[in-house]
Amino acid sequence: AVSLLEAAMTATQAMDDPGAQSDALSAIATAYGALGDTSAAVPILEEAMTATQAIDDPWLQSHSLRAIATASGALGDASAAVPILEAAMTATQAMDNPGAKSSALSAIATAAGDLEDQQMTVELLGTIRQEADRTNASGALQHVAVEYAKLHDWGTAVDTLRTADEQNQIAGFTQILTLRAEQQHPALIDGAVVLAVEPKEEAGSSIIEVTIHSPDPSCDQYVDWWEILSEDGKTLIYQSEFLSSTHADEQPFVASSSAIQVQPDQVVLIRAHQHTTELEPYDPNTGRQLPKSGYDVEQAMKGSIAKGFKVVRISENFGNSLAQENPQPLTCNANQAAS
Repeated sequence: AVSLLEAAMTATQAMDDPGAQSDALSAIATAYGALGDTSAAVPILEEAMTATQAIDDPWLQSHSLRAIATASGALGDASAAVPILEAAMTATQAMDNPGAKSSALSAIATAAGDLEDQQMTVELLGTIRQEADRTNASGALQHVAVEYAKLHDWGTAVDTLRTADEQNQIAGFTQILTLRAEQQHPALIDGAVVLAVEPKEEAGSSIIEVTIHSPDPSCDQYVDWWEILSEDGKTLIYQSEFLSSTHADEQPFVASSSAIQVQPDQVVLIRAHQHTTELEPYDPNTGRQLPKSGYDVEQAMKGSIAKGFKVVRISENFGNSLAQENPQPLTCNANQAAS
C-alpha cells in the first residue's frame, strides 16, 4: 500500500489541473489516515500539505486541507499530528475566501479533538477559535464549541458560540445540550456504552465489573467486546469478548473481568465495541461511505480503582488500532444468538 500511495503522490504532484490535483491529494490523505502506520503517513501528509499550499483556488485548497487534517487526527499520535495541523492552520489563515476558510477551520477543529493529548487539543482549539472570531467564521466556531463540550469545558463551549451567527448558535447549542444530557445519562447515547464501573478486590488482584447498554437485535448489530486500555490509548490492558448477540432481552447487562493487575491509582479507560454492518455518513471528500468503526459512540468511562470512574467523550479514532489485537471475537452465529 505504501509504495502504491507514494507513486500516486508523485503522479499527483505532476498534475496541471488544480481540481484533479485537489481530489487526488484528498484521496491520498484519506488513505494514509486509514493505513495505521504513522511513520509512513507523516512524510506523505507533509508532501500533500506542501502541494496543497501551492493550489491557488481557495475552495480546492480547503478541500485538500480538510482531508489532510482529518487524516492527521486519525494517526493516533499527537506529536506527529500537531505539526501537520499547525501547517494546515497556517495555510488556512492565509486564505482570502471566508467560506473556504471556515470549512477548513472546522475540519482542523474536529481533528484537534481527535488528538490523544488534551493539552495540545486545547492549545489548537484556542488558535482556531481566535482565527474564526477574527474572520466571523461561524461554522468553525460551532465545531470548536462542540470540541470544548466534549472536553466537558461547558463554559468555554457556550462562550465560543456568542459571536457565531444565529443558525450556528442554534445548531451548536443543540449539540452541546445533547452532549451534556448524554454525560448525565449515558443510556441516551445510541450504541454500545458503558453505564457504570464497579471495581472489586479479590486475592490481591482487581475484578472490574461493568454495566453495558447496547442495541443487540441480531448478528448484524451487537456489542462484541468491552475493553480496558491505558489512559493514552496505546496499550490494551484487558479485553472480554462476547460470542454472539445474547443480550437482546437483557438491557442493560453486567459483565465482569477476570483477575487483572492494575494499580489502584492507575488511570484507565473502559469502553465497549459495537459490531455493526452500518456505514458512516457519505463523505464528500472521498465520495465513499466507510464501515463504522464500532467506536463511533465516542464514549468511555475514565478513572481509577482508587478514585472511581466518570463518563468521558473520546475520539472515534482514539486507540482504534487496538481493535486489531488478539483475542478477536468469534463470528456471531445467528442460530446461537436466537437461542
